[in-house]
Amino acid sequence: PVRPTATSSKAPRGVAVISKWRQNKDGSVSGFISGSPAFEDGDAITTSPITKGEVEGGSVVQTGSGSRYYLDDSQAKSATESLFALFGSDSKSSPAPVVSKPVVSNAAEERARKAAAVKAEAQRKREEAAERAAAAKAEAQRKREEAAERAAAAKAEAQRKREEAAAKAAAAKVEAQRKREEAAAKAAATKAEAQRK
Repeated sequence: PVRPTATSSKAPRGVAVISKWRQNKDGSVSGFISGSPAFEDGDAITTSPITKGEVEGGSVVQTGSGSRYYLDDSQAKSATESLFALFGSDSKSSPAPVVSKPVVSNAAEERARKAAAVKAEAQRKREEAAERAAAAKAEAQRKREEAAERAAAAKAEAQRKREEAAAKAAAAKVEAQRKREEAAAKAAATKAEAQRK
């Protein structure tokens, strides 16, 4: 049979649409899906049990795994109509079991959830690595600046000590010169006194 496709201007962007739907006893919904990256438009599916939202035409519902669907207004009038729509109305053949599609739907949801979790974890690790690298770079820069400051301080201290030593040496030289001159003056005075006597 030709599978119907559902399009609705009422469906929020990015939310798959389920048409010709019916609610099952376990809280899941069976119908035809469109606008989903995991299925072709017109695929017959059964969701996992709905945990959020009103199961009625024109509503957005959510499953326990986080998948969201828009239920359009084309609700199946009866379970029989839904089954015939899903699996054909040939009375000579019995309808195919309804148990295969939930497995596909749930498996697709689980794969999408795991892929999103892996992607989020990889992103988190990249961000942590970038933060650690930035912190290590900042710490290395801080240590270089501290080392440069210590080196500059040591150089200034060495220069001060050299200047202090030079000043002391110059003062000692002046003092030695003064003492030599004083001694020479005394010697000259002594000699003159001796000659005068």
